[in-house]
Amino acid sequence: MVPVISGESRYEALKIKPMLHAKEAREAFWAHLLNSGSAGHTYGVNGVWQVNLPDQRFGKSPSGNDWGGTPWREAMNLPGPTQIARAKQFLLTLPWYQLAPVTHLVSNATSAAATADRRCAFAFAAKGQAVTVDLAKMRGPLRTRWFDPTSAELKAIEGSPFPNTGSRELTPPGQNAAGDADWVLEAK
Repeated sequence: MVPVISGESRYEALKIKPMLHAKEAREAFWAHLLNSGSAGHTYGVNGVWQVNLPDQRFGKSPSGNDWGGTPWREAMNLPGPTQIARAKQFLLTLPWYQLAPVTHLVSNATSAAATADRRCAFAFAAKGQAVTVDLAKMRGPLRTRWFDPTSAELKAIEGSPFPNTGSRELTPPGQNAAGDADWVLEAK
């Protein structure tokens, strides 16, 4: 197996229609990590990669596109860099490097992955949708909680830990700290 890095995903503040924001950068991060088993991910923000200055924009690309004029110092302070850094810190406490995409353990998730020994699983709910975990296929009991990808807050799920029997539908706790619907389910 060859490690793969998601090298160019959604750039925050990229001036296309519709404009991309931190939410779309988070979606790319979690979808790539959990759906592909990637070994890494890069985050990009418009203005930084162009080194835009307040009074001097990069301008049009060779293809004629103008990606926007956010100055790089302003772009560095957009929400995305902090949110992706929080995701990294969260993952560094877990066996993220052992994750492989799964479709038979979790249903209705935007993306999902688990370790081969089935002791740890994650599911990304991009739209705040409930996800169903087949606990019988996991090694348990499993402590489950929701990770807010915008603030890094962890919210316990009532009744957790759950025995590894049957399936359980788990619903995110509402809007995250940024006012969006996306959450990450951790089950370990």
